[in-house]
Amino acid sequence: MCGGFYLQQSPRLREYFGIQSREDLAEFTAGRAETDPWWYFEAAAEGERRVFRPTDTVPFLARARDGRWVLKSGTWWLAMDEDEDGWRPNQRLVSFNSRIDKVTGSGPSIHQRPPRSFRVVIPATAFVEWHEKVPHLFRHPEGQPLALGGMAKAYPLEDPSGGANADGHHYAVSIVTLPGHPATRHIHEKSVPLMLDREGMAAWLDRGRPHSDFTHLLAPTLPHALSIQAVQDLKTMQPLAEAEQVKAG
Repeated sequence: MCGGFYLQQSPRLREYFGIQSREDLAEFTAGRAETDPWWYFEAAAEGERRVFRPTDTVPFLARARDGRWVLKSGTWWLAMDEDEDGWRPNQRLVSFNSRIDKVTGSGPSIHQRPPRSFRVVIPATAFVEWHEKVPHLFRHPEGQPLALGGMAKAYPLEDPSGGANADGHHYAVSIVTLPGHPATRHIHEKSVPLMLDREGMAAWLDRGRPHSDFTHLLAPTLPHALSIQAVQDLKTMQPLAEAEQVKAG
């Protein structure tokens, strides 16, 4: 599973995703200060970072019908319950990750339940896996952002002002996971997050393609190399050893 990631303010986000200004976005809703997804993209230099854990509010990207980006924020927990205060994570159903076989399969799953899930990308600087209680950061060795494949749902709001996005919906997301990759199983055996290069990202966000088009992801591959760094904790991120380099493939 992927139970943590962090995102750092960086101009590399604009470069990698091709978003130079808010005018490049088909849809954008500024959230409150702590949830505003543009906060990460607007930096002129490397800036602050935020570490996310399940149920936090995280930024995500999708494609509008005209091909432009949609930038929103959502709860990192796909299954939600509604109460008098709005939408809250359904703690009975662990849903911060979505297995690829559940996404692409034809059997009953959370993705067929209303509102139907749609594919998104979650930008990250690194994702985190724990081994023997030690956090390990998985990053691109050249420092470029990671594009993690995700699923999202748009839950309707009676009061649009009550959510992080003022467009009439409360969004919820999960990170898609693949079967464990041989190169990373010594850290986390069971799974690895879906990482996308630019070509894979374009295919993943193609609104005309059904989820079943992605069954090839059941055989996991790494679209780019990874640097794996054991750290003391997620606050200081003090390295404990030299980073391990893993090749693409």
